[in-house]
Amino acid sequence: MIARFPRPAPAHYPWILIGLLWMVSFLNSADRAILNAVKPLLRDAFAITDVQLGLVDTVFFWTYAVCAFMFGRIGDSVRRRNMVLFGLLFWSMATGFMPIATGFAMLLGMRTLVAVGESTYYPTATALISSWHRPAMRSRALAIHQTAVFAGGGIGSWAAGALADAHGWSMPFIVFALLGGVVFGLLIFTLRDDA
Repeated sequence: MIARFPRPAPAHYPWILIGLLWMVSFLNSADRAILNAVKPLLRDAFAITDVQLGLVDTVFFWTYAVCAFMFGRIGDSVRRRNMVLFGLLFWSMATGFMPIATGFAMLLGMRTLVAVGESTYYPTATALISSWHRPAMRSRALAIHQTAVFAGGGIGSWAAGALADAHGWSMPFIVFALLGGVVFGLLIFTLRDDA
């Protein structure tokens, strides 16, 4: 995932970076929101209980919390660009594979993989933004980036529900995985490492 950028970054690149990472952050939250939108359909498809569905969320968030700490440490010792790209590709693929689940155990396992992938993003992205933005603009840049969390959660839930109503519970996972692939392709050519 190493890219060579022969020319220096343009002066406005720090704000381009915010736009690029905003898309990644949006997908990070949107992919997380899919499950809540399709829970009624999953309950029927797999004959699982509300307690089991709650366990899926619990395991997701505990996995995310533990792995975020681990990947935060790793993110300080590798190229941050590559960590963002790896995480996006990993969680998008894990999201896309969710439809192969045939029961509760597979659903729990696949969702845990999504949590592992998503946990790579925020510690690394925050450090990358801080590297490109001088202190006088850093809080503004981080605040703009943070809006993607709420946009992704809100729009992602709505879009996942609409897709699931029209095409079944698996469609939102496939669509959002494909969107992750598109954003990954864009970032390969545009995302730079630390300033």
